[in-house]
Amino acid sequence: MFNRRPKRIFLQEISQPLLLVKAKTGIEYEQQMGGSKCEYGVEEGFLIVLEDPRDYLDKEERPLYLIEKLLEDKELSVELIRTLTPLIEKIHVFAEDDKFQTLKLDFRRIHLAEEAWIPVTLPGIYDEAWLIWRNSD
Repeated sequence: MFNRRPKRIFLQEISQPLLLVKAKTGIEYEQQMGGSKCEYGVEEGFLIVLEDPRDYLDKEERPLYLIEKLLEDKELSVELIRTLTPLIEKIHVFAEDDKFQTLKLDFRRIHLAEEAWIPVTLPGIYDEAWLIWRNSD
C-alpha cells in the first residue's frame, strides 16, 4: 500500500462558524486567517457546523458573533484573551453523548491563534480543534 497525501479543501466562503476537529481523515481543510495578513491555516480533520442554540438572542448578543467582531483584524493580546475566554465558554457543541458540551480555549496552543482561527478543545471528547469563521478581509 502506498501513502497518499490528504486531499485539501479550501474553505473560501464560510457562511457560519465551524469547529475543525483534528483527526486522521485523509482530508485537510485550508482557511484564510489573520485578517489582512492573509495567512493560511491547514489542519487534517473533520468539520462540525456550529449553530447558536440561543436563537432568541439578538445577533449582537450571540457569542459566535461577538468573537468574530472582537478579533476582526486585530493582533491577539492578553486583554483580548481575557475577553475571549468567557465568550468561547458560551459556545456549546452537540457531542457524541447527545448532550451539549462547552468549548474551552486551548491555552497550550494560544500562540497559534489568529483572527478566524482560534485553538479550542472540547474536554474529554476532542483534544485539539479550531474555531474558524470567514476571515474579515
